Amino acid sequence: MRRGLWLLWFGLLVAAGAARAQSGVTAGNTSKPAGDGRWDWTVYVTAPPAVLNEIRCVEYTLHPTFPNPIRRVCARGKDPRMAFPLSTNGWGEFTIKIRVFFAGRKPESIDYPLKLGR
Repeated sequence: MRRGLWLLWFGLLVAAGAARAQSGVTAGNTSKPAGDGRWDWTVYVTAPPAVLNEIRCVEYTLHPTFPNPIRRVCARGKDPRMAFPLSTNGWGEFTIKIRVFFAGRKPESIDYPLKLGR
């Protein structure tokens, strides 16, 4: 039983680390039904204000079935809780590869599982 609990805890720790960059940048998304099984959604990053001020651009790599699947956003946007937003439309969930580009340091990566309707 103890081993099972340890493995569960370790799995949760690994999963949490996959969605957070070393700098504390995390990702999130919003979604709403668009009809015909499709969804309008927006993916974005969040971070403490000091970290957000260091971000220059965020690159989102979408599923390869999207036209132009690599999309770079260099505008922070109006809402600091949903910074560098990318909005589009699709029908299914997938993992978005996110690269965060900073001023004066190396980029960091996040794998973010897009969630629709939750």
